[in-house]
Amino acid sequence: LAWRPEAWVMPRLLGGDFDADDAHDFAVPVVREADGQHAIAICRAGTWTSVFGADAIPPGSDLAPGYFNQVEAWSVGPRADLPQYFGDTGLPAGPGDVITIERIEKSAYSLYWDGAGFRSHHHYTMVEP
Repeated sequence: LAWRPEAWVMPRLLGGDFDADDAHDFAVPVVREADGQHAIAICRAGTWTSVFGADAIPPGSDLAPGYFNQVEAWSVGPRADLPQYFGDTGLPAGPGDVITIERIEKSAYSLYWDGAGFRSHHHYTMVEP
């Protein structure tokens, strides 16, 4: 699979320390060349790269592959700074920054490192009348 950087969500680059190893990590929005599917590429310490979106979803996730094509906003920050939504159990405890992707006022998920790999957490989904 070939991916290319494309700013389908802004800003074009997010930085943080996703795996809490004190090295700079980066995330960029990408598009799959073959079919235009949206995804996010996460590069840890300039060495390891993971791509999430299209048909590449963190293990055990309820995040639908097509969700990335609907994402309207994303942000990065410490787990402790994530807003707590009604009924949201919150992320598992642990170090590292978190990437939150969302359809504004419709749904939100966070991608986080659990020590062995990336996982996702569903914050909320609001059904419109």
